[in-house]
Amino acid sequence: MSVRFDASGEAYSRATGWGVQSAFTVCCWVKAAIAPSLRTVWHVHNGDGTNYARLSGTFDGFSLNVVADDASGPLGSMSVSTNTWYFVGIAVSGSSGRRVSKPEGGSFTTSTWGSGTGSVNIATLRVGASDTTWWNGSLAGFKIWTAALSQAEMEAEAAQFAPVRTSNLRAYYRFATPSTTDDSGNSQTLTGGTGAATDTDPALATTIPLTDTGAASDALSTSATVPLTDTASAADTLTVTRQIALTDTASAADALTVSATVQLADAGAAADTMFNGQPVAFEDTGTAVDALTVDGVAAPLAESASAAEALTVSAAVPLADTASAVDELSVSEVFFPELADTGAAVDSLTVVEVKDRHAVALPLRRAWSSTPPTT
Repeated sequence: MSVRFDASGEAYSRATGWGVQSAFTVCCWVKAAIAPSLRTVWHVHNGDGTNYARLSGTFDGFSLNVVADDASGPLGSMSVSTNTWYFVGIAVSGSSGRRVSKPEGGSFTTSTWGSGTGSVNIATLRVGASDTTWWNGSLAGFKIWTAALSQAEMEAEAAQFAPVRTSNLRAYYRFATPSTTDDSGNSQTLTGGTGAATDTDPALATTIPLTDTGAASDALSTSATVPLTDTASAADTLTVTRQIALTDTASAADALTVSATVQLADAGAAADTMFNGQPVAFEDTGTAVDALTVDGVAAPLAESASAAEALTVSAAVPLADTASAVDELSVSEVFFPELADTGAAVDSLTVVEVKDRHAVALPLRRAWSSTPPTT
């Protein structure tokens, strides 16, 4: 919001005591509700009005300019339209000066002069009026320095209400509401403002370039494209619509959500959990702690036949049998085995022989001859 003056007696003033100044700058946003003929936006003077400078309207009613007590005429004149916001920056350095201005949403224009007042005793500051006339309109972001800002510095001040340059800043009045507070912290509190109302703010559209450090404390919200350099640490959270190439360390602290293909180099340790659409080659040590389930990949194993191992493998596993009592063999292949049996009571051998398409259960014998029995 901004402050709105619509009657006499609503203006602000301050006895500054800043003394004689040969250089000063005033920047503010201003809007005229009616033709600004002879009406004053701001006024600095020596206390009795004999040494002064002010921003006010001319007789034609459709322009603003700087008027000084010893100048030959209006300085830095600019045309204005009613009910339109304008940024106006006035910088004075001795008898020279510069005006930088732009309408809301428009481009900057500038003018210079060399016949102004040499210096002004800024004993009094008035905002929204002079000693004789008052401003019928609105005002926001009033800033004053006892230094002459450059054109580039004044243009930068248009991008925000708060001061960009803080050196030599004497006072800053945001005027988001009718207020006497000096928002610069310099304790230049105003008096007056009784009856002043509020108005909408000018739109401060601007492009803001940002440099991001990738730290967790960064919060970016902008319509511009922001390039980021990321350290891939656990504290980073990235939400970016462009493609990002990342090198991942495969450590537990990494959390990656990326639509691009991420190449990973895996150590094949037991703690790794991998989900990958490509074949993954594993080399297994065959130790008891390994449990391998690989989809579509052959896993060659060297088996020690120890009791602690549990193998579930779809490949053929050749076994060498010791014919000890704890062995139990179930074989469904077609074959003519020659088995040497110890004849112990705990042996249980079940072998199926196929001959002439009939299955015959063979009795147990202590030793078989090399010729199969006949039926």
